[in-house]
Amino acid sequence: MPESELVQITVDGLKIDAREGATLWEAAEETGAFEIPNLAYDPECKQIDDQLAWVDVGGKHIAAPRVIVKPGLDVKIDTPALQKQRLDRVETVLKDHHGDCYPPCRLACPCNVDCQRFVSLAGDGRYVEAAQVVRDSNPFLMTCAYVCPRPCEDACRRKCRPEEGGEGKVGINDVKRFLADRYYDLPREERPIPEKQPRNGTRIAVVGAGPAGLSCAYWLTMWGYDVTVFEKSGVAGGMLYWGIPEYRLPKKMLAKEIEFFEDFGVKIIYNKALGKDITVLGLKSKGFDRVFIATGAQDGLGLPCPGIRDCKEGIVNGVEFLHDVADGKKPVVGNRVLIVGGGNVSVDCARTALRLGAK
Repeated sequence: MPESELVQITVDGLKIDAREGATLWEAAEETGAFEIPNLAYDPECKQIDDQLAWVDVGGKHIAAPRVIVKPGLDVKIDTPALQKQRLDRVETVLKDHHGDCYPPCRLACPCNVDCQRFVSLAGDGRYVEAAQVVRDSNPFLMTCAYVCPRPCEDACRRKCRPEEGGEGKVGINDVKRFLADRYYDLPREERPIPEKQPRNGTRIAVVGAGPAGLSCAYWLTMWGYDVTVFEKSGVAGGMLYWGIPEYRLPKKMLAKEIEFFEDFGVKIIYNKALGKDITVLGLKSKGFDRVFIATGAQDGLGLPCPGIRDCKEGIVNGVEFLHDVADGKKPVVGNRVLIVGGGNVSVDCARTALRLGAK
């Protein structure tokens, strides 16, 4: 930000350099020097509720998005009068609130799983119902029980209540893991299968038996469609099989998850590659009404370095490395290995390289 655009303002007695012409709300975000309490301010809204995000300017309470930064602006955010006004507003909102929002654990889950409900059902010993609550949003009960990073637990309200005993956050994923282990420990023929809607006569071809393809097949089968999945390799799972190492997701457990899809009614045909063994037009000519393409994104990222493609020895992308290991190969890693990157794939590559003998 050019120095000439900055002017000095005062917020609760603190001198702050902010961009002239910005709103006070923007100044708070841009500088990070102060926060403005609010209930639900959204900059995308065309109308501004003056009862949200108040500040005191010269004794008047004004919504922060209406206050423009200019030299000498003096703002107060934390005053007894403002605190009372905010409290009155919250009480007004809660008076007619009927609890129709989701708990933070569910909001934090990328699959929107009803964590609160399945944990409660599991606590009552209703394990089949609890497992189905998970599958109502995410059919990969076992897989996610093994590899989920647990954002629901980070958002759990229980960790915020030390005054009630300080029991800490609920082990939501551990409950899910218990449900998955209990389900898949049953003999295959005894595992409960969810109910499906009556067959509607429509045939769907899904190309790719990875997470997207199998999820699509699960929901369509649930809704009454006749689904066949075509997979180019000899195993299902896609990146669950080829990209997640054995020590994080055992192949035998993933195989049980695939059994669930097959028992549910999803037909999987292996060793059929799109463009080689099958085509979209060919599938439609064989009576499939729709084709869903779920071939995935299995190419690893290369390094943006000049000449990198000319280096044929000793350099491999992480996805290819993990794929080779999952395929039963044992890449030669040597003594010292450099991992470029810091994400999940990088950590998996590092731990796999250690298991192959690298120091």
